[in-house]
Amino acid sequence: MIETFEDVKQGKFVKRIIANSEENAKILSSRGSTVETTDSIKFVGVPIVSPNGDVLVKSLDFELKSGQHLLIIGPNGCGKSSLFRILGGLWPVYGGHVEKPNMDKIFYIPQRPYLSLGNLRDQ
Repeated sequence: MIETFEDVKQGKFVKRIIANSEENAKILSSRGSTVETTDSIKFVGVPIVSPNGDVLVKSLDFELKSGQHLLIIGPNGCGKSSLFRILGGLWPVYGGHVEKPNMDKIFYIPQRPYLSLGNLRDQ
């Protein structure tokens, strides 16, 4: 798992799945970019992809500046949690451009915690 995290950080992670279409295969084979900003979150042309390779949103565009609020709603499996996993750096950016503050400036609580084995002190 740690090796995979390091690969994602260096942009070397390759998802080994069989895509269900040429368009999905093209999205899964590309990589987007992430840049740190001071006070905004911005997604430009970012696809939201499920763990099994389904493209949930082909291209997401939004900007959220400091002090603004955003409510994200939708049915199960539409990509809400996936969006935050991308924002939290847990999943790779498959395309487009993400701008986000340093992780010291934002707080992210996932639905399911990503914890390694061990006690609380080890975490």
